[in-house]
Amino acid sequence: MISIASVKAREGDVRLSADRQDLLRVSGSDNYEMFYLLLGSYCSLLSDSPLEDGLKPAGTIKRFFAQLLLDPIKVISTFSNLSEEILHGGTLFGTGTTTGPFIPGMKDTPVFKEYLAWRETGNHQLLQYLLTFLRFAKKMKWVNPELDATSFRGWLSVERRLEDLVLPETIHLRNIVHAILSRDSVASFPHHSGGSTADFGRVLSKKMRNLLPHPRLHRAFFSNLPFKRVVGQDWPHELSTLVDPTLWPSDISGVPLSTDISELRFVPKTIRTSRSICMEPVSFMYFQQFYRRILERKIAAGVCGRWININDQTYNQDGCYFGSVFGCVDTIDLSSASDSVSLELVRKIFPREVLYYLLATRTSKVRVPDGSVVLVNKFAPMGSALCFPTQCIIFCAMTILSYGHHYSSTYGVDLDDIFGSQSACLRFIRKHIRKDRFYDPRSRKYQAPGVYGDDIICDSHTTDILINLLTSYGFSVNTEKSFLSSSAFRESCGKYYWCGFDVTPLSFKPLVKSGLDAKLLPSITSLANLAGDFRYMSLRSYIINRCLRLAGGSKLPIRFSSDRNSSCTFYSTNVRNEHLKSRWNSQLQRDEVRSVSVGYSRRKHRFSNATELGAYVRWWRSASSRRIAPSSDDGRREGDSSPAKLVWVWTPDER
Repeated sequence: MISIASVKAREGDVRLSADRQDLLRVSGSDNYEMFYLLLGSYCSLLSDSPLEDGLKPAGTIKRFFAQLLLDPIKVISTFSNLSEEILHGGTLFGTGTTTGPFIPGMKDTPVFKEYLAWRETGNHQLLQYLLTFLRFAKKMKWVNPELDATSFRGWLSVERRLEDLVLPETIHLRNIVHAILSRDSVASFPHHSGGSTADFGRVLSKKMRNLLPHPRLHRAFFSNLPFKRVVGQDWPHELSTLVDPTLWPSDISGVPLSTDISELRFVPKTIRTSRSICMEPVSFMYFQQFYRRILERKIAAGVCGRWININDQTYNQDGCYFGSVFGCVDTIDLSSASDSVSLELVRKIFPREVLYYLLATRTSKVRVPDGSVVLVNKFAPMGSALCFPTQCIIFCAMTILSYGHHYSSTYGVDLDDIFGSQSACLRFIRKHIRKDRFYDPRSRKYQAPGVYGDDIICDSHTTDILINLLTSYGFSVNTEKSFLSSSAFRESCGKYYWCGFDVTPLSFKPLVKSGLDAKLLPSITSLANLAGDFRYMSLRSYIINRCLRLAGGSKLPIRFSSDRNSSCTFYSTNVRNEHLKSRWNSQLQRDEVRSVSVGYSRRKHRFSNATELGAYVRWWRSASSRRIAPSSDDGRREGDSSPAKLVWVWTPDER
């Protein structure tokens, strides 16, 4: 028998243990360590009830442990469904209540007492604990090949849906997109992403050494620019300094070419689903990152820049608060949004000078798991650097279009008078939509939209119109994560609000494989620190003690720190790192402790075309005649070429 955890109960500590074979039978070898950690964490969470007499009877804890050990997927799915009933039950207006109707299924959960107390008192801390417990393991990254097969079938079904899709009239949507994108000249610098690629993995030096030409990329970026007047830069001259001329000469006939086929992969998303993602070829990703920066700056400089911030989720999260208090805005989430953006839609609504580069950097073929190559109908899958900003532009434009439809039906104005031209679109946006990022339920203007990927915030008067528009253009609304009209809840970008209170639950997300590693350390220390922030001290204590065994020794090599923003450390207001090796640093005149952190193996490379930093320097040297200088955050990467790993570091002793 293996000891799992010691959990506080009403009668005293309860020791939970299980047979190793039972754990393997339920979880399989891929999920064994993660399931072990989940069992102890979930049962420890039962001891963290906000109620004064919240400790559970020993029998309740043992029964819950046995249920998890017997069929964790069933338990987690049942609890998740109950949380959805809570989230969609409460109402701000009408005949209902903010706590919603009574849910009989809660009687069979270990937190029924907390549920009754919340219904009676309306205490938001109780609600947050309920949501945390019921949704705690929903986003656990469970490895299951059957989930991959199910996701692949869903991926194919979206492709068939796009193939049969007949788009409605797009002239108004096209005018809005043209109006909200700035036509100012912007500068950028191409770079490699940190993710894996279809042909040469994720190692930076290998990517640079294999940056091969492709006729489409060569024509778009190294030949005479068809839109040089709009671009405002001499790209052929500037970009030629970034590639190895032996691999990418001025005449690419007769040289090895880059593939234009992306690779479809599946990664764990939740306990019930896998996520599809495409790995792009190195050369295409390199120039996708280049044009992504340009597209983001066109958004920021345009009239909708105040509503779309691709690097900041807080605007949408703030909108949740206002929606949960006043009901003036609704939050909409979409299913498979990135796969549902059709190529035909992008062709019809984007300006020619933008579309040219969107299509030049697009991979139109995908190699699926059985080895066959599929010509896709989507514009860009998740994995393409241009997928996210393109979504933001489209969904913002659709939200504005829904405002125009509502205005037209309310005041009898012809839709062509509202969106018949780009100038008309700009007049409507400036006159009838609130400019600031804060919502005002008393305003006669439409509330400002908020778009972050497929998370959409819109004026509650236009929600039904927007949903119909999204459906007609081939998108599917995720009803589980969309909160509309009189609902007391709102959710967007991971934040949950109920009647103005932040009730965002704590989720179990560490991806545990075998022992402590560079991926687990940041996620598990973050989980422990968040548990402390939520005042779930039993959960925090269990995670820290479990890390002791993950580290594989009697000493815990993870540092405690009084700095809440310090990464890979456990936050504490009373720091005592007596478990760590210490020394006196005579050069810096200070006491230091030795702890484990995340670092990189530094591999030195010759200063040549093989390094991205060298390419960046050569690009600057060629830029003396440039009219537009890039900003300091042009996306260059100076990272090492090897993956992250655990390293020992000496840091000041805070005692």
